[in-house]
Amino acid sequence: MKAEEVGKITIQGIKSGSFNIPCKLDGQAMPIATVGLSPQRYFIRVSLEVAFVGLFRFVALLLQWN
Repeated sequence: MKAEEVGKITIQGIKSGSFNIPCKLDGQAMPIATVGLSPQRYFIRVSLEVAFVGLFRFVALLLQWN
């Protein structure tokens, strides 16, 4: 991604009050794999994170390995 795209996504995330601001697939996987006690707004998202944390952790490790 170009710096301008990352900057635009970051500014939009800050304006919306997001705790995690992912940019690509690996950016989506890492916060889910390392969620810990980060604040969540939506019960559905928390449920999905709990159900699929093992899979997302594995995907995050594969992405780091590459």
